Amino acid sequence: MNKCNHEIICFSTQPWNDFSWTNKQHIMNRLSKDNNILYVFKDGSFEGFILSLIRGKRHVLDIFKRYKRLNENLMTISPHVFYLGRYFRVFRAINNIIVLFSVKKWMKKLKIENPILWAYHPESSYFIGKINESLVLYDCVDEYSETPAYNENKKIKEWIVKAETKLLKKADVVVATSEKLFSEKNKYNSSTYLVENVGDYEHFSKAALPETKIPEDIKGLKKHVIGYYGVISSYKVDFELLSYVAEKRPDWYLVLIGGIGIGESNTDISILKSRSNIRILGGRDYSLLPGYVKAFDVCIIPYARNEYTDACFPIKFNEYLASGKPVVSTALPSLLKFGDVASLAKDRDEFITYIENALAEKDPAFKEKRLEHAKKNTWEVRIGKIMALLESALQKKELKNTQVLCFSINYWEKRWARKQHFSREFSRRPEIDKVYYIEPPVSLHDFILSPKNALKNDEWKARWKRAFLVRADNYTKELFILTPLFILPFMRVEWLNKINRALSLGMMKLLRRLPKTKESILWLYHPYDYYLAEWFDGCKVSCFDWAEKWGEYFTELKGNARKDVLNKERKMLERVDLVFTVSKVMENEAKGVNKNSLFLPSGTVSEIFAPGNNSGLAEIMKQVKKPVLGYMGTVNERFDVETFAYLAGALPECSIVVVGDYHSKRVDISSLKGISNIHFTGGVDFWELPKYTNGFDVCIMPYVPANTEVEPTKIYDYLSTGKPVITSKFPEIMKFEGLIDITSNKEEFFAAVKRLLTFDPPEDRERRLRAAGENSWRKRIEDVYVLIKKEIQNKEINKEKKKLLVIPHIPSEDSVRVRELELAKALSVKYNVYYLTWAVEFSGSKVKRLKNMLMDIFRRVKLYKKGDVRAIRVPIFRRPLKISASLNRLRLKRIMQKEKIDILLNSSIHAFPAPCKDAGERKNFKYIYDLVDLPYMSSNDNFDDFKKEFVSAELKKADLVLTVSVGLAEWLKKNHNKTAMPLVNGVDLECIENMPVAAVKELKVKLGLEGKIVFSVIGNVGKWVDLRFILEAFTKLKKDMPGATLLIVGPVQDDQQLKKKYAAKDIIFTGAVNSQEINKYFQATDVGIVPSVVNEFQNVSFHIKVIEYTAARKIVVASPLVEITRLSFPNILIAPLIEKEWLEELRQAAEMKWDKSWSKNIRSYDWKAIAEKLASEAEKL
Repeated sequence: MNKCNHEIICFSTQPWNDFSWTNKQHIMNRLSKDNNILYVFKDGSFEGFILSLIRGKRHVLDIFKRYKRLNENLMTISPHVFYLGRYFRVFRAINNIIVLFSVKKWMKKLKIENPILWAYHPESSYFIGKINESLVLYDCVDEYSETPAYNENKKIKEWIVKAETKLLKKADVVVATSEKLFSEKNKYNSSTYLVENVGDYEHFSKAALPETKIPEDIKGLKKHVIGYYGVISSYKVDFELLSYVAEKRPDWYLVLIGGIGIGESNTDISILKSRSNIRILGGRDYSLLPGYVKAFDVCIIPYARNEYTDACFPIKFNEYLASGKPVVSTALPSLLKFGDVASLAKDRDEFITYIENALAEKDPAFKEKRLEHAKKNTWEVRIGKIMALLESALQKKELKNTQVLCFSINYWEKRWARKQHFSREFSRRPEIDKVYYIEPPVSLHDFILSPKNALKNDEWKARWKRAFLVRADNYTKELFILTPLFILPFMRVEWLNKINRALSLGMMKLLRRLPKTKESILWLYHPYDYYLAEWFDGCKVSCFDWAEKWGEYFTELKGNARKDVLNKERKMLERVDLVFTVSKVMENEAKGVNKNSLFLPSGTVSEIFAPGNNSGLAEIMKQVKKPVLGYMGTVNERFDVETFAYLAGALPECSIVVVGDYHSKRVDISSLKGISNIHFTGGVDFWELPKYTNGFDVCIMPYVPANTEVEPTKIYDYLSTGKPVITSKFPEIMKFEGLIDITSNKEEFFAAVKRLLTFDPPEDRERRLRAAGENSWRKRIEDVYVLIKKEIQNKEINKEKKKLLVIPHIPSEDSVRVRELELAKALSVKYNVYYLTWAVEFSGSKVKRLKNMLMDIFRRVKLYKKGDVRAIRVPIFRRPLKISASLNRLRLKRIMQKEKIDILLNSSIHAFPAPCKDAGERKNFKYIYDLVDLPYMSSNDNFDDFKKEFVSAELKKADLVLTVSVGLAEWLKKNHNKTAMPLVNGVDLECIENMPVAAVKELKVKLGLEGKIVFSVIGNVGKWVDLRFILEAFTKLKKDMPGATLLIVGPVQDDQQLKKKYAAKDIIFTGAVNSQEINKYFQATDVGIVPSVVNEFQNVSFHIKVIEYTAARKIVVASPLVEITRLSFPNILIAPLIEKEWLEELRQAAEMKWDKSWSKNIRSYDWKAIAEKLASEAEKL
């Protein structure tokens, strides 16, 4: 049985303590081991209550006893209702209200929020939608409309049928115990499954044990004892059959155990009492039944044949088998297929004959067969099947009624790529309600300037019609095409385009053309749309299909424009939940920013390209001479013009047909247009492509390897044709080696064409077709669907985590690794982490400062995803200090209240005081104060005084104080008499150790570092770094070490002056580098340099760069700072800022080799280990 830890509310038809246990008790009892269960029984029958009193099952006072805790996870309740509810609609409605009130009351007490509604009775349909259920499961065990309780009155029968129909239609899963029930219920709900009844093997196998005692009231009976237990009611049991058997075989004892007249108030058992050899013992406790079965020589199921019994599957069948005793039953439809383990009689005489055969049975093999069958049909098996169906339904329901919003960069009718294929396949998923394919925008400005050009063809006319009317055109019933209209001029101005996008989306939502955000899956393609991930922050899942390296795709962009694209690309990677890439290289890059990144290959619609597709041939394919070498796809910078020209000249007898759009700005094909056997068709509709591929003899893909970092979509379409495929060699194509011919140069390409035109082995053709079938777009969307469901589940799990807000000591910048951000990422495993950041810096004239302040007042708080954490960008007040701090505190208080923050980790030393005056005022969150630097040691006395006062106040409020170093903890104890826990800086070991070698090599080639001894200074270079000293020292070092290069990585103060003065070939200033890229520079380094100025401030700081160099397994030369010296790492050479000594240490460092044993020093400095330590301390608060 699966351990699921669900919350279940079971609406049962039986009280828990009933003599005869059925599905309800067996299943809920077992599920209660791992699930929180509320078992609800409502006895709505007046005569049923009276009968229970007569039988001794109930006491008059039971009417007031409405609940009982059976174990830690199982509570039963029996709400006090009117027993006339079955007969009168008014009382029935009142009863339902009373039960609902009682259920909700106990849900609150038991903290049940989103239970599974597990129904056994049709009347449970009333509660659907009223208890915030996550799923409805109907375990259909009987045909209720055919029981005497409901079929004796026409109105009551109509009511129960109506109620069951409603339950069937609304249930997410229906489980039927017999084939007849399955066939009937499946008409109303396609999610109906046959899961037959089973038995308690462990309990009833005790009947075969020597230690099991036979009860006294049956012990004295002589042979032969023919036994039955269960309900003794005439609608179930064939009384005439039992009387006939007793009459014909007076030497047999027929023992009947069970309650009389259950479900049938007018049961008459006089015919049974008239037979002296029929013993009616009445109900017996479930625990005693194995003892009675032990006394039976043959177990019988003497059921009457009617509409009710034809639909039932007796639980006792498998229980009898578990005892090993022979079983004889009337020929119930549900048991017919089990004739190998039981005897199924069609009439009375046959029933007697089968009992006689059973009494004469001597072969032990029959008993073993019965036991084997019972072992395979236990409650654990049935529960396992039901829970598997339930889990599957829960996963489907997570995406049920979900819409997909695809913001594409391609118009729908143009060349089909991943965008259209994924949208089409999403729309074919049964769980997805609708797919909205949102095309690139059209501009009103363009229409006004040139309406004729805007309406140049039918496609554009349809586009403008959609845009102006804000209309969604149906491609299929589930797929809609929308075209946004940008009212303002369309320009490369981000804020203007955001306004345009906001206006167009607002109009679409106003006219209900788009679904609610929380019901949507967001699918993005272009980095310029990164802000959409912020706008749709509440969606189920946001995805970025990273199909191009956009910084390289826009070849016309240079300098800052290219940096802007790369910056937006990184923002997109950070803000979405899932990233899908088209190559392994891109996957590795994406994982550096977003760990939820996965290589997702393209696919194919194999059925349209497969041989015999009946598409015919395009006109041009009928005209060109044979054989044909065919290329299909965009003609861009990957297109190898030289190889095409070579093939055309070397193979004049062949035609080369190029099917696809031509990008003139990205490749020049003018040299090919004069060649007679090369034919360009231009762009072709995707669904027309088979008319061209049908005429190909060989599919070719001559690519420029240097320009090809993605997996070409067309490769799968080529494989679908079954035709031979020849391609150039590049990394992403190598996985197809063996399926296609991969060539290294144009000569090899030519040789492969000649060979394959001569002979293509049939088995190779079959392998290509098989590979295409395994890589369909439908298969791709199934992979995506699994990942989306997993992400939704992770989001649900994360909701249960405590919320932690981290405030850094400086705003996070992409070119700087901030301690608090790295710690926040590592803590995201344990907590829902929010990270405060701000963008406006205080600088410039009084006018500029005033302007910044005013802008801050009106700037809104912005919440968005940033990798593994959720960033909260806030406007920040800077001056006057005390007033600004108070305003910031109020803003922080509002944020914490809104987001319900549980723990505050604050590193601010002047900007963001915790939102409480003292520790006594704070009740709803824990406060950790993290001191990263010596707080006051500036040239501004007023600022120092304020920071001193600020830090003192925060230290008093805090539950736990952290410091970045031992030295800072000692300083805190000395100056503030406050004990702090040192929590040093760390490094992302996994990220830095797994840096791809190819990426580092690429960087070395780019910077000209190959074969050089590389020294580097990495990080922000401010007044705390003596850069001039190191530049002078390196200049002298070059005389002895001509192969040395110095890298200055990061923003540098006065960098232009330094570049002019030290304008040497081997001194490289890279400027600011994205924090995700810095690991490449560490790995490209041979010797790390940390030339820090030695003072009180620096001595208590913990330099993260020393740890990062060590993690990259590099030798380090550093200033003699106290905290660096305290490390005592063998790879760190300490030297005072004296030129002679530094030169000696630098020379020695260049000759040193890394010792593998040194790696153990860095393990405890992994951010994960540090975060684990902090989380452990936080849990103690």
